[in-house]
Amino acid sequence: MAKYTGFFDESGDRHISVFAGFVAVNDQWERFESEWREIRDKFNAPPLHMRTFAHSVAEFAEWKGDEKRRQSFLQALIGLIGIRTRTSFATAVLVDDFNEVATRYPELRENHTPFAMAGNSCIVKVARWADRSGIPRSEVGVLFEDGAADRKAFVREAQKHLGITPAFAKKTDYAAFQAADLLAFEYLNSNRRMVAAGDEKLSLNELRKPIQGLLALQPKSAAGQWGIHDKEAIERACLEERRKAGGT
Repeated sequence: MAKYTGFFDESGDRHISVFAGFVAVNDQWERFESEWREIRDKFNAPPLHMRTFAHSVAEFAEWKGDEKRRQSFLQALIGLIGIRTRTSFATAVLVDDFNEVATRYPELRENHTPFAMAGNSCIVKVARWADRSGIPRSEVGVLFEDGAADRKAFVREAQKHLGITPAFAKKTDYAAFQAADLLAFEYLNSNRRMVAAGDEKLSLNELRKPIQGLLALQPKSAAGQWGIHDKEAIERACLEERRKAGGT
């Protein structure tokens, strides 16, 4: 029976696919659920969905221009994440790099999609974290937010490459998915900025305040468990798969 649970959500566009989320002990998640609702009640806020919150549209339309409320709300949520979660994970796959590598390694597109690669990377990272922490893998459950269009490919690739079937739940079932949505959205945006900057390195202060806050919560997690599958990393994975398959 799982003692820990990881909750993951996805974000992305035509150029970047992201999965991100948090792991915590289950009793901490129980406290998190009620405390997250308390914060929402305090700010009279609907469930967090970053795509609408970031632009103050739909259910967050009345928040437009109220930067003090918006910033205080996110700060409170990020603070709770820091108190209740154990560690975090995030993976971004650069779709244009994936497509370029696929021109030289045709099997890449046959065996993977950028979306599934990002999701499966998080599964692997959680397993490795459990091993490093001396936690039996059987005690760590992982849930993914249900609703992504590319779910079938994700499940198919997880079964083929990892020998497991990902479990899914609705976003409305767990507030923890809202926290995962926050990290996934901000990680997507930070990677957009970094890709646009090219060879020009960005400093932390040039990134959005929410990602700075999330980084500050668990800097060791971010250093070891957040990552980008760029051209070099994807090609390296292709070479390793060919080696295992006995090819050249």
